[in-house]
Parts: sequence; structure tokens; C-alpha cells
Amino acid sequence: MVLQELEQYEEALIAIDKSIEYISSESKSRFYFQTYNQRGKILEDLGRYSEAKEAHDRSIEIYPSGFSYFNRGYLLFLKLNQPQEAIKDFDKAIESDKILAYALRASAYLTLNNYEAALADMNKSLEFQPGEAYRYGLRGMIYRGMKNYSQALVDQTKAIELEPNNAEHYDARHYTHWFMGNIPEASADKAKPGFLTN
Repeated sequence: MVLQELEQYEEALIAIDKSIEYISSESKSRFYFQTYNQRGKILEDLGRYSEAKEAHDRSIEIYPSGFSYFNRGYLLFLKLNQPQEAIKDFDKAIESDKILAYALRASAYLTLNNYEAALADMNKSLEFQPGEAYRYGLRGMIYRGMKNYSQALVDQTKAIELEPNNAEHYDARHYTHWFMGNIPEASADKAKPGFLTN
């Protein structure tokens, strides 16, 4: 929606509500459930997270698509701090978008310190899309949580190779070196341009 892209969220909400008024409440059309998905995203942009969840709930009630479960799971995990509930939605979303849903469910498991489950999901995600730096970086964090520092370094270095200008990867590897007692290497990563940690 153009208004949303222009960050005119209140105007976008008025427009989407008018669209909903013109669609039959009995409709099971793709457009109808996606309209509620869009309403949920706008409410998220406005910081109205409880209302956003209600919109995603309505979308799932109309048509329980993987897309709808993904959007609600994303909201539950990142905005409402409900990783357990998010995992349930990501379970359902995996059927439609395995690559993204596995990575997001891994993030939720990582938040819960369930490293084994997080690692299993990240391995699955990397099977489907092995060339993305973000996924190696996330798996590196999981390995670090498991205190498997050598494997964490492998993945964090791979992430840097794929995205050499991303400071987050150097930040992550810096801490892994630090935990291992590799002070010169940790200092070298901290010296990289754009390093995040003070």
C-alpha cells in the first residue's frame, strides 16, 4: 500500500478499513483475508500490537493460510514477546514457506535457550537456502549459545565472507573470540569499520 510506504499510517488504516467495509463478511476470497493481513501490518507500524493481533486472528479465521500464520507469528515473537505462541504459528507457516519459517522458529527457540531445537531448524533452513549470510550468522549465535565456539566461528566467518560490509557479523565473531580467550582476534574484529559494540 502506497500510503504505508510513505509512512502515512493513519491514512492507510482509514483506507484499508474502507476496503473491508465493501467486502462481504461471508467472503472467503484471497483478497478479503489479505486485507485483514494488511490491516494488521499497518497497526503494527502504528505500535498498536494488540489490535494488530486481532486483525491477524481475523485473517486466519477467514482463511488459515501459511502467510497469515507467519504474520501473526512474527508479531507474537518480535513485538509481543510471546515466543512459545509464535512457535505454534511458525509450525503452521512452515507448510507454505519452509525457508523463512524455519529460520524464524529457530530464532524463537534461541530466545528460549532451546539450542538443540534452534539448531535443527537452522540446519533445515540452510538446506533450502545455503547462500544467505543471515542464516549462517544466526546459526553461529546458536552454536555460541551451545558453547560450541569453534563451530560458531566457522559460521560467523562464513557470514562475513558473504556480507563483508555487515558490522553485525564482525560484532558476533568478536564476542565468540572473546569467549574463547582469543583477545588479538577479538580486537581485530572490534577494529572493523562500523563495529557496533562500544
